[in-house]
Amino acid sequence: MHQCDIPPGTGRADRFPYTSFSEWLDPEPLDELMEVLEEAVDDPEGQRQMMRAYANQHPAVFEVARWLLWHGEDPASAIYLLSSLGTERAVVELKRFALGQAGEDEERMRAAKELNDQGQFPEGQPVRLWHKGEWRDLLLKTFAITDEPEEIEYRPEVRRLLGEAAVAAQEKRLDQPEAMCHRILEQDPGCRMADTVLANICSHRGDTPGMARQFEKALEIDPDYATARCGLALLYLEAGKVEEAEEFIAPLLGRQKFARSELIAYNVAMARIQLHRGNVEAVEAALDVLFELAPDDPLVLQLEQTLGGHREKG
Repeated sequence: MHQCDIPPGTGRADRFPYTSFSEWLDPEPLDELMEVLEEAVDDPEGQRQMMRAYANQHPAVFEVARWLLWHGEDPASAIYLLSSLGTERAVVELKRFALGQAGEDEERMRAAKELNDQGQFPEGQPVRLWHKGEWRDLLLKTFAITDEPEEIEYRPEVRRLLGEAAVAAQEKRLDQPEAMCHRILEQDPGCRMADTVLANICSHRGDTPGMARQFEKALEIDPDYATARCGLALLYLEAGKVEEAEEFIAPLLGRQKFARSELIAYNVAMARIQLHRGNVEAVEAALDVLFELAPDDPLVLQLEQTLGGHREKG
């Protein structure tokens, strides 16, 4: 049914289940719109322009999105539609949802992050959200995950050796990966990943000074390398130098693009530093990211247990 042919009345309410939202719009142009939006997934502004043009031709799209948000079974699609629409009414509806208690935590957080990405909340300021059964002041950060450095920077032979060395180091077969990393550095002295693997080997051996030296070498190659920066920050923290740890990680706070391994290292460091400060909400926010990226990582599970112990003591 064309949107102009929708009969008057309250048939869209839950108590009138015989009315389907699919009747509010022509399905063919709606399908076409979704295809176009998917093609422009990396161009948010382009998405909004297309969505607004579509909404001018099909005004009922806002009502569809609003109904899906509050009454439908697919709030994620509603949030996507309203965010792409980007009009004042759409923003108001998203804020009502994000800042309220309806829906699931994940859905409200998704809406809040979309609003944050559009600059609807003060930059760097916490937002009060209903989360995990209580009102909390949460910092909203979104990250773009890029390719791993070794996938784009190194030759195939170096990538192969790095992969084998990392696995061997994880399995604590330390002599073999150490030799591999030295071979890599002979071929490519600028391979920061090799220095990182050597730092992990030093960690397994209990060689803290050696670990620090390898991370420092990696940072000499690339001062923006988050894994090495976070590794050194944790060494400061373990030495009881909390302020130094915070200063060392500070250059990463405004960063939005990380490789997956870097984002894990960053959130592990943030969780440990904030746990030391007693900031439970910040630790939980970091753990939420970690459970998305590495739910079975022993380090992540250990952090969760440590947080549980901290709560019991508190």
